[in-house]
Amino acid sequence: NLAGGASRDEGVPYALNAMAIGSSKDIKNVVVQEWLRDSFTSSQKTPSKNVPDSLMPGLTAKSISRKFKKAMSLQRNLKPIPGLDSDAVEAEWQLPYEVDGQQQAEIAALLSRDARWDFNVWALHQATGGRELETLAGRFLHEWGCVKEFRIETEVLNGWLSFVDEMYGDVAFHNSTHATDVLQAVHCCLKTGGLSKMLKPLERFAFLISAIVHDLGHDAMSNNFHKNSVSERSLLYNDQSTQEMFHCATFFAAMVQNPEINILKNLSVEEFRDFRALVIRLLLQTDMSSHFSALKDFKALQAALGTEAEKWEGHGACLMAMVLHACDISAQARPRSLAIGWAERVHMEFFAQGDREALLQLPISPLCDRTTTDVTSSQIGFIEFIVAPIWQAISVLIPDLSDEVTTNLQENLRFWKSDAAKKFFGKGFLSRPAAAS
Repeated sequence: NLAGGASRDEGVPYALNAMAIGSSKDIKNVVVQEWLRDSFTSSQKTPSKNVPDSLMPGLTAKSISRKFKKAMSLQRNLKPIPGLDSDAVEAEWQLPYEVDGQQQAEIAALLSRDARWDFNVWALHQATGGRELETLAGRFLHEWGCVKEFRIETEVLNGWLSFVDEMYGDVAFHNSTHATDVLQAVHCCLKTGGLSKMLKPLERFAFLISAIVHDLGHDAMSNNFHKNSVSERSLLYNDQSTQEMFHCATFFAAMVQNPEINILKNLSVEEFRDFRALVIRLLLQTDMSSHFSALKDFKALQAALGTEAEKWEGHGACLMAMVLHACDISAQARPRSLAIGWAERVHMEFFAQGDREALLQLPISPLCDRTTTDVTSSQIGFIEFIVAPIWQAISVLIPDLSDEVTTNLQENLRFWKSDAAKKFFGKGFLSRPAAAS
């Protein structure tokens, strides 16, 4: 059994309870215990040092405007070519950028596997020249009928996709490739896992869009960092799900400020109201601190409703929020080569945050100290206490994916416990290029 035992406290495993820190036999590394507790529960340590006098800058309306203008400039310089033939994708879909015949063939080969759990998003990144998010997002929105059902104009959609891609920063982990990976996982759950039959068209639309924008404008810093540094984002959102609030607000604000990319402009008042409520719900639940309480509620609902699709009618938001969260943290449920690459990247971000915290004279967050962090222990704890339990909970609703996900988790867990992992992720591993890129 990969899952850790749960306590009565909002479903939080005892090993992560504050009383167990430093004494649990389940997790021997105290720093890993603190990271899991601080990241995936609402219990967080208070900074022991004064916050800096200067505020960390946030993304302003002017920044959104600059990103929009750059995206529109790039869009005007591109000439779409006929889309790739596929029975699953509506005939009018086109790649929103120019490619030659060899690139088109390579992209087509990759997209033929876009509903497989072992899909290699980094190969698509290479083939598309870094436009993997625009490629899969446009394709899936057509395939699931969202473009036709909700009357999205091609030029508006392409402009919006270009803007979204531009909004994702050049950071190690929370970038457009990660957003593409999460989007593909959602698509896989809908199509291969059969989840689509449990959702209405507007729900599927909100589900896909939420996956696309779930880390929009992420600055590679955690919510705790923003809180402890008293950043502009933390002040704006009062330390409440700071990053998630920001991603959601940026998504909607950008379309208000720039009607040219408003993909929602043809929704009815009722459709927009329901769509907005769904996206807000889904994005806010990607806040890792709500993990255990949300999982506990989902398990209770699942026990009451069972697995029949019709019984889940009216509970689509809860279902999608849990699956989106699972897809967001699914890197270690992917094949080993991909899992290792994502682990490298997330720790690169952690260490960059730790460097910044040291510069600002803030306490260095758990797993963010590049001189002391045990990467292998962190991944073991992450799989056993976070990833495995959530995928076990949703697997009964997507049985066609459960065996592959479980096998990957078990194989990756064995790797992280091996001497090979300890050797590879020893001191100096950041000097090597990321394996999956």
